[in-house]
Amino acid sequence: MAARIGVDKLRISLTVTDVDDEGRCNMRALFLALALILAACVTPVATTRFSYSSAESLGVSPMLVLVAPGQAITAAGSVDLRSTNGEQRSAAALAALGRAQAYAEANRLTITAPPLIVNRSVTAERWDFDVMLPVDANASAIAAVDVSLQSTPEGVALALDHAGSVADLNVSYQRLVAEKPDGVRLLALTWEQYLTDPTQTPPAEQRTRVFRSAERR
Repeated sequence: MAARIGVDKLRISLTVTDVDDEGRCNMRALFLALALILAACVTPVATTRFSYSSAESLGVSPMLVLVAPGQAITAAGSVDLRSTNGEQRSAAALAALGRAQAYAEANRLTITAPPLIVNRSVTAERWDFDVMLPVDANASAIAAVDVSLQSTPEGVALALDHAGSVADLNVSYQRLVAEKPDGVRLLALTWEQYLTDPTQTPPAEQRTRVFRSAERR
């Protein structure tokens, strides 16, 4: 981790008592004092390694994770938010998931983790997304019109486990912002991993991992 400290933002006062007979400062002692001051000013942000196939809970409080790379059968979708309701948007996502699942089954690909929905673009008018079904790393390139083989989101992200209805995911996304650790800057990309099937699981029992890309400052 690198720390940038502006000299106009930080005032440091030192009293140096370790000098020789000619009044020259012991530079080793001075450098040690400066190192101690810098260490006190910079609090490292812990990062937990994470894989989409992991069964471990992230917890309900935001956690900085380092997401491992992977690949997934990917089906893109797009919804006009001005003319659709929540049920129709869910149906569009389920249709994309169905295309990915059908391809994986037809080609006997090994699914390695629960599905993801990556929010590629969200505006007041349109929601563009990818439904991603993680598969074994040995899966080969795809020759198909409606699906593709893409890399899953990876790298540093702020994440938590959302307990409850997927209709309330915005609450958890807002929590990522409100409880962001110091030293972390949030980026634009967001995505979810659906640990339970919302169409088969009662709302109170639904479990979803929520992610937002981030970087350490």
